[in-house]
Amino acid sequence: MVNDFTKVMAKKTDRELAKIVKYDKLSYHEDAITAAEAEIQQRGIDIHNLPLVEVKDVIEEEVIKDDNLVRSIVRLLHLIIDIVIIYFFNVIVGIAVVFSFGNSISDSDFEIYFLVFFYLTSFIYYAFLEYKFQRTVGKFVTGTIVVTSTGDAPTFGEIMRRTFCRLIPFDGFSFIFSRNGFHDKYSDTRVIKGKRTTDKIAPADILHN
Repeated sequence: MVNDFTKVMAKKTDRELAKIVKYDKLSYHEDAITAAEAEIQQRGIDIHNLPLVEVKDVIEEEVIKDDNLVRSIVRLLHLIIDIVIIYFFNVIVGIAVVFSFGNSISDSDFEIYFLVFFYLTSFIYYAFLEYKFQRTVGKFVTGTIVVTSTGDAPTFGEIMRRTFCRLIPFDGFSFIFSRNGFHDKYSDTRVIKGKRTTDKIAPADILHN
């Protein structure tokens, strides 16, 4: 088997070998990784100095394929689960406010406060969970995560941009006719099947889940 792996790895390009060793270890047999590392050493390839763009190009081509993106019906399920959670949290807070200050707050003022608080908690909910865990409760239920178009864990800035884009009118339904909604498109992020990592998302998780 080792000889077979050696022959296979000998046919790989430098960037394919670098991609296997740096990002694809979870999707290859241990002997295949050993063969790839041996081939890299034999060629004298310094994978740490290999231009990152060459490796990222391969990953980006894989990540952005439509087949790798979560279906629209799953995105709708995310929306329903997350909105229900946010709504019930706001209802509980609203009930507490009514019991505490009900006589001093008019119905119209209460509606305004409720709406403002709803948007505020929604913003915090999405921003915190997607930055900290790459997923909301809805995405946790469906086994999906938020990544950049190159498979990276999103930065704080990218998550903030993604969250602000949710304020675009009808954003929540923008993925019904496309697998990428407004908040995906304008923040250069994607929702895929996979597991959270602290750095890179293994392409195997993207392609085989």
